[in-house]
Amino acid sequence: MTANATWRTRPVFVCSTFRDMQAERDHLQNIVFPELAERLRARRHHLEPIDLRWGVQTVSVDDEHRKELLVLTVCLDEVERSRPFFIGLLGDRYGWVPPEGRLRSAARERGFDQDLAGKSVTALEIEFGVLASPQQKRQCFFYLRDPLPYDRMDAETAALFSDSHCKEAGAAQRVKDLARLKERLEQELPGRIRHYAADWSDAQQKVTGLEDFGKRVLEDLWTELEEQTRDFATPEQASEPRQERRALEDFIEDRKQGFVGRGELLGELEAFVLSSSPVSGGWGLCLTGPDGCGKSSVFAQLCLRLQGSDAVVLAHSAGTSPRSSSVDALLGRWNDELASQLGLKGPVFNATSREKIEALFAFLLAEAAKKKRVILLIDAVDRFEGTARARYLSWLPEPVPSNVRLIATMIAGDESKALTGRDGVVPREMPPLEQWEAEAIVHHVCQRYHRQPARDLLTTLLRREAGGKPCWKDVSWLRLAAQRLNLLDADDYARAEKEFKGGGEAGLHALLLDLAARLPADTAGMYDWMLERSGKLFGESWAKTVALLIALSRNGWRESDLRALLPALAGETWDALRFAGLRRSFLGHLPQHGDLGQWVFLDQALRRAVLRRYAPRHEEEVRIHQAVVACLRTLPGEDAVRRNETMYHLLAAGDALGAASYYASSLGDAERVAATWTLVEFLARAEADGDEKATQWIVTLPESEGLGDDQRRALAVQCFSHLRGALQRSGVHEMTRMTLMRVATGVLKRLDKDGSAWEEVGGKLAETGRLLKPGAQSSKADLAAQKSLGVPGAKSFNIADRAREAAERLRKILAAQPDRYQAEKEACREKLKKAERLAQENRNEDALREYGECRSEALALVEHDGDDPAPYDWFYLCCVGLARLHVLAKDVDSAIEDLRVEAELARRAGGKFPKEPGWLLRASDGHRRAASLLLMHKRDCAACAEENRKSIAAIEELGRLHPDHPDWRTELAEGHSMLAEVLADTADKAGAVNEYIQAIKMLRALAGGDACSPKLRYKLFLGYLALGNLLAGQGDVGGAADSFMSALPQAKWLVDREPDNPKWHFEHALGHYSIGGLYVMRRIPAGLPHLQYARVILRRFEQRGLTLDPQHKRLAQTIEQILSRTGVKDEVLETMLQKSGLENIEYKY
Repeated sequence: MTANATWRTRPVFVCSTFRDMQAERDHLQNIVFPELAERLRARRHHLEPIDLRWGVQTVSVDDEHRKELLVLTVCLDEVERSRPFFIGLLGDRYGWVPPEGRLRSAARERGFDQDLAGKSVTALEIEFGVLASPQQKRQCFFYLRDPLPYDRMDAETAALFSDSHCKEAGAAQRVKDLARLKERLEQELPGRIRHYAADWSDAQQKVTGLEDFGKRVLEDLWTELEEQTRDFATPEQASEPRQERRALEDFIEDRKQGFVGRGELLGELEAFVLSSSPVSGGWGLCLTGPDGCGKSSVFAQLCLRLQGSDAVVLAHSAGTSPRSSSVDALLGRWNDELASQLGLKGPVFNATSREKIEALFAFLLAEAAKKKRVILLIDAVDRFEGTARARYLSWLPEPVPSNVRLIATMIAGDESKALTGRDGVVPREMPPLEQWEAEAIVHHVCQRYHRQPARDLLTTLLRREAGGKPCWKDVSWLRLAAQRLNLLDADDYARAEKEFKGGGEAGLHALLLDLAARLPADTAGMYDWMLERSGKLFGESWAKTVALLIALSRNGWRESDLRALLPALAGETWDALRFAGLRRSFLGHLPQHGDLGQWVFLDQALRRAVLRRYAPRHEEEVRIHQAVVACLRTLPGEDAVRRNETMYHLLAAGDALGAASYYASSLGDAERVAATWTLVEFLARAEADGDEKATQWIVTLPESEGLGDDQRRALAVQCFSHLRGALQRSGVHEMTRMTLMRVATGVLKRLDKDGSAWEEVGGKLAETGRLLKPGAQSSKADLAAQKSLGVPGAKSFNIADRAREAAERLRKILAAQPDRYQAEKEACREKLKKAERLAQENRNEDALREYGECRSEALALVEHDGDDPAPYDWFYLCCVGLARLHVLAKDVDSAIEDLRVEAELARRAGGKFPKEPGWLLRASDGHRRAASLLLMHKRDCAACAEENRKSIAAIEELGRLHPDHPDWRTELAEGHSMLAEVLADTADKAGAVNEYIQAIKMLRALAGGDACSPKLRYKLFLGYLALGNLLAGQGDVGGAADSFMSALPQAKWLVDREPDNPKWHFEHALGHYSIGGLYVMRRIPAGLPHLQYARVILRRFEQRGLTLDPQHKRLAQTIEQILSRTGVKDEVLETMLQKSGLENIEYKY
């Protein structure tokens, strides 16, 4: 990292009377100066506006003479320090005229000896700051306000703005003195005087219409400053690494401002990275803490401290520029810096693909570390792009060269868990703030505004507590609170005059104490103040809509997106200058992020504050999401934001039909991948939150009401060919995934009885080209497709051969050196961890290789020492990983073999370690998943049934060895049910019936009355229903009826246990529909009361104000169709139901 370029400061003194110029000063403070500061920051200059409205702290001075002298002295000090830039604002008031002796004393201290009799403080500042110096006359601007409409003000108000309307003694003289001062300025400062008009709001009783005034001040100052700072501008043609490096240096400069304390922590971190031997045995340190606790400031200070060391320091912070959250941007810049250190030029910079960039970084890092200590400093890892490689820092070489040290900061979460899970990385939490540090932070914020907080104000602020804990412990709260006290506006100053005793400085001090005591006690409340201020400055509707759009986005919006969305939602035209001011009013909390330059709230607390303030009702959020979807659909199909965000906003809007239709449409590859992973993220979040409704909604997407058959079919194919694989990698619960697949399977079976839909699924999977179809010949097209997707064919990448070589190598080592067992075992474990990381990053080729070698080595370890359970476990995990990758690659044969081998070794381990029941459960699961693949992909029912029988055998063995194990009976029942489902599709119907009966017997024994769980009771209900359907299909009406009747008590039990669960009401209706339909289709009248009762159940459910989902509605429609075909009137059906007594049956469980 290069040393920071020197930053310069440009102070600007604002001279005016106070009470009549509050609006102008507010406009400068809130609109003009933030824009000017932003322009100057791009040229490494700080703007320091000096507004002394409460900058002179004299409340602790008792003597009036000393107070007045102190005020005058500070004013002249600041005027002198701010040279050369001085702006004066003059209206119709001359200002406070102190005693001549006080003026003379203050002026003489500055060597200013002029006739000051009768001069106001404002006139003194002008005389001293401008008129006494020919040079200063060329570095100032004066803005003279035209008279306000005093005839529309009451007398008291008019006197505040004009000496001509003031009845106090000396007012007439002040009118004359002001006129002479303005005349002198016009004469001595040609080209430096501006006249402007302002409006007056009768309703608000304040000066308004200052937009043109503000623009003129901005352009006047910028014209002067632009010329003086032009040499500090970054050349437009600067390379991207140079631009990123400059952005980082600017960030460090910003974070170093006002930094205090943390000395012990910085010393510890510095020792960690510079020590010749690893500290605490580690090469990396993970520094965690909540948002706003000062991690970035510590990072900046550490960068500055290390500039004088002999080490090569590579630093990066996410959020410093639009591209800083990109791993590729980080590596591109670091490769550039490392190459420069090594004296390399030319082709070394040509790496473009992700793999090449990472490989180049690993090479350059290793080479640099041979010569010097290399220190990697990364700030805000949690704010990097949302990819696996960013989350797990898997772009770091493995192993990291021995002369490299790493410190990374982040909010505790997935990233910190992944990093500290690596060997050699030690965790460290940010220490809490000390009170003296909190005081220093407040002092620094005040100093930025050239103010000094009084002691009692500091005490009042730091005494604030929330939940028994000092508020200042939260650095974000402390900084926002200090900014609130400094960003007083005209309303605040008016309140100080009217509501607090003494007015003037005493009133202002009382106001500040009152504010400090009443500020919200949490960061969320302070954010609310910030939002209120933004609305006040830029319009409530405009500010609200922009804030809501950004808060409800996933990754923020480009300015072009906001330009399209704002008119649709707020009914206002886009104003780029207004937006620029608005985003600055968020006080640094609205940065630009990502490759697309999206404006985003990175702090989740701020997002929550926006939603709580502006969208307390969910309907408002939905309205915005819907509008966003409509806008996204107007963008070109290849637009990155449309591609990445459409599915997210459809889901957030609760638009099931829209989400289903969108996913079923002809999406491009990139858009389909984005939609798939958005669905997965939504489902995983719903599952983690326990949101069963959202989970059910997603897994039943193919059944969404309103879809046409072609859409349902396309959606089911998408579920198999894309969504299924993504879910397998996501960690979503297996039952959830299986439910989705069951729904998709049902759709395909219903829409394509001859099985051609399954051919379409297979075709879609083959289109991915990940691996050749089983048994197919290697065509040039196949190999080309494989190569383009990064998964080579068998000739170019033989996993089996590599694995055999690895195993043979290990066997030879262990045979010759048995004492190497532990070392080789550790190497095998590390290889497994690496394979898992590669799989998480979707680097399937590398993951397949690592998993294959690790599995073979684990088997060699098992052969060497069969009593060690660890290699068995690693073998199993490798099989699971290989199976998953092979399924994703459509290499189903290999996946099935992986699962069979996994199950076989698990059975072997179960015998070796009989006290560990988990091995037999794993064996059963392996056979069961192999069966699922055989059925879904191969349609091989016989082989599928055989795998299911092996699964059952493993569970039966578990039951014999561990009869008290809580799961074996449930698993055995599940095994019999799955085998029954397979056999039901074969000629062995009798075998299917027998398996269902076995499953039901086991479930009935487990149910055993009211003590069982709803989940278990539901399985029993489904078992009876499945058996009934099977028997009905064979023509065994009596047996089917008995089975359906046995299902009814289970459904009624569920309804009684959870009466508000719509699912159980549906299942209860389905049970009665099953037996009713069975009878009515065979013209047996006993079925009519059951159909009528099913109808009543669904109607009652709807009458309670609960919405029927598509599945419920289809059942209700089917019942209506059947009953209408019977020709029986509704009143007759109701009478039959009453006589049947079905509603009043008391079941025995």
